[in-house]
Amino acid sequence: MGEAERKGRKSRTGCVVMAAGSGVRFGGGKLLARFRGESLYRRTLALLPGQALDAVAVVSGEPEILAAAEALGFLPVRNDRP
Repeated sequence: MGEAERKGRKSRTGCVVMAAGSGVRFGGGKLLARFRGESLYRRTLALLPGQALDAVAVVSGEPEILAAAEALGFLPVRNDRP
């Protein structure tokens, strides 16, 4: 039993998607790259069990990624320094 349960509180679970890297080893723009017709960041966001999490934050410097995160009800967090 976790500490939250011992104190009578519901356990909370969140997720942080770190999508702010510059993709240097990949050659740049890895998260915007397409795989099987879909960008890697969209594939990642679609696989998140958002309804099962209390909060999801998506950290990125790409406006496209932040807009998609917000459209899905996730918290967009801008990082201008990958």
